[in-house]
Amino acid sequence: MQSSITSMRAPGVLFCSLLLWGCQGEGSDIGPTLGVQPPEPFVVQVFDDASRPVSAATVSSSVGTVVSGRAGRAESPVRPNAPAVFTLSAHAASARDGDQLVGFAVRGTPIDESRSLERAIFLPDVSGSVGLPLATGVPLGATALDDTATSGAILTVASGSIVSDGAAASVTLRTAGLLARHLPVAPPSANGLATLLTPAVFVGPATATFGPGVTLSVANSIGATGAAAAIDVLRLEANTGLWTRVGSATAAAGRIVSASPGIGGGGLYVFAVTTARTCSVSGRVVDGTGRPVPRALVHAHGQAVSTDNDGAFVLPLLPAVDLGERARIETIEAIGGRGWLPVSASRVTTLADGPVPLPDLVLDTVLTGHMRVLLVERGDVLPNRRVRTNQTLNQTRADTFIGNDGKGILEDLPAGLYGIAFGRADDRVNGFRTDGLVRLRDNERVVDARLFSLRSGYDNGRGNTVVVYDAEGGGPVSDVGVVRGEEPERGFVGRTFDNGSLFADFGSEDQVTAVSDTARDGRRVISAFTTVQTLA
Repeated sequence: MQSSITSMRAPGVLFCSLLLWGCQGEGSDIGPTLGVQPPEPFVVQVFDDASRPVSAATVSSSVGTVVSGRAGRAESPVRPNAPAVFTLSAHAASARDGDQLVGFAVRGTPIDESRSLERAIFLPDVSGSVGLPLATGVPLGATALDDTATSGAILTVASGSIVSDGAAASVTLRTAGLLARHLPVAPPSANGLATLLTPAVFVGPATATFGPGVTLSVANSIGATGAAAAIDVLRLEANTGLWTRVGSATAAAGRIVSASPGIGGGGLYVFAVTTARTCSVSGRVVDGTGRPVPRALVHAHGQAVSTDNDGAFVLPLLPAVDLGERARIETIEAIGGRGWLPVSASRVTTLADGPVPLPDLVLDTVLTGHMRVLLVERGDVLPNRRVRTNQTLNQTRADTFIGNDGKGILEDLPAGLYGIAFGRADDRVNGFRTDGLVRLRDNERVVDARLFSLRSGYDNGRGNTVVVYDAEGGGPVSDVGVVRGEEPERGFVGRTFDNGSLFADFGSEDQVTAVSDTARDGRRVISAFTTVQTLA
């Protein structure tokens, strides 16, 4: 079951509900349970080239197939213990509306006690390609696919070339770019050397094959000249998940062009050349409070590493200069890893030979975990409900759909206190109300919320309670000021508790206003909701 979550920079509109609190009855604490919590999973993180989480991507390996959730994380209960090939399929995956993501196979190494992959996997998006429709199995006339405005690539088809894609009578070629720091596998290199790379290009469909004369070119971002050392053309192989040299390339007219006979088919390509001018980049990843962020994934120019318990990292050797001996400008990117909100941050730095220490890279992330939800009414599951929750201090909202088994999961919630509340009418004097408070603690992977729908009377004649909800999150909000009448100071009644409620004696003609005043990131937001004639 998929869930969705929205991080809030400031609270939204408040909903103030005045309830006459009655005796709870006809509820039961006997019934179904959530069962034993699953073991610590193995995690593969999937993003697009803009570092947005990809949901509904399938990740297959020798231990099974799993699907990424709304945070881009595919979690498997079985942990691979050695380097393995992971095949990513993106036919149903998406990071944003309208994208057309494509997958591939990668060979990865589990790290962090085998609980996550060594790097995040970034998928190319071919939706921006202009496309080149071609007949298959016949010699073609000279033509070209020019995607310099999107992927930066040009695919040139020489006269007499033949393109095939199985038994298909035609095929539309498309390309997509992938930043060098987002390569799914590190490029091959010798000891003491680094590999200078262009951005990668995906040529689709991956199943297409080309006869002689189809060449691929990209902008010359590595400073190559006609007299430069030979440039390798690398292709990510589907069976091994590793880079394989499939040809050479030359520099011409400001571009890097694959040499004759060209590339042999679809897939992910990159141009590479090794260099002895290297540097060692090190640094530390911290959160907004300066606290170290362990398990963050750091990417730069085809290399990746995970931060240690102190948030520190040292990347494998990077090329310090381009082929024209100019100092390189590199982007170092960090993403929150397992157990942290998967946001990204980057730092642009000028490289130099030798050690390159970086200032702390600040990642606006927080510790996260999952919330398992079970709804019970009268000793049986309450199925097919949408459950919304929010932190009681109104920083995060999330929702999920409860299936026929009464269960659902809210993924990757920031640690904090969450409220869940909803209800429905039963008759003129009674209703069913479901609510609860659940605290997700730092470093807690899964917290369980077993919620009971209780039949309650609207009025027992003993008083009344104001309950303040988040209009979008659906849960109660704490520390909200409640005012009777129209004069804020004289009419101030009090502030809501953690469960969003405040007991007070209101008359049937009273006007009640709930007010929240918050500030974050330099912004002050005042949210309010007024109820007139509360008991009318």
